[in-house]
Amino acid sequence: MNDARLSAEELRPVLDALDDFGTAAAAPLLSFTDAGGYPFSVRVAAAPAGDGTWALTLPGSLPLPPGRAVPASLLWHVHDEVLEGLRSILLRGRLAPGAPPVFEVTAPPTTSGVGTTDWNRMFARFERNAEGYLRDHGLTPPEIDWAAFERLAAEAGGRD
Repeated sequence: MNDARLSAEELRPVLDALDDFGTAAAAPLLSFTDAGGYPFSVRVAAAPAGDGTWALTLPGSLPLPPGRAVPASLLWHVHDEVLEGLRSILLRGRLAPGAPPVFEVTAPPTTSGVGTTDWNRMFARFERNAEGYLRDHGLTPPEIDWAAFERLAAEAGGRD
């Protein structure tokens, strides 16, 4: 797990975007792996502490792993009544032990429908993720028959 915490300055765009989320900004979904190793998600109250951490108010009796930080995420999302206009912010990091536990952000935010999309950065992230997956699983990229692909594309040309 990455130990570097993002700074308050790096998180400023997230705080600005959450201002537009209204009351939904008060209750993100916290997800982590519980003491038994199972995925667990719960709505929490979260407030930025100004140092790259988020102070959490948790419901009682959560199955937190005792005494150690665990990978975790905070997810905010809003949409209209017909589920259109979805906007979301995902922060990845760790849930650090304490009373109450603190969420530490250790990765750049992932957003959807928030601000402008940096397509180059997004596709570079996709490429890094794919390369990491292949490396972690001992795989090599598949060979692609581009000539066959172009023939199929030409045959399908003009179809909607």
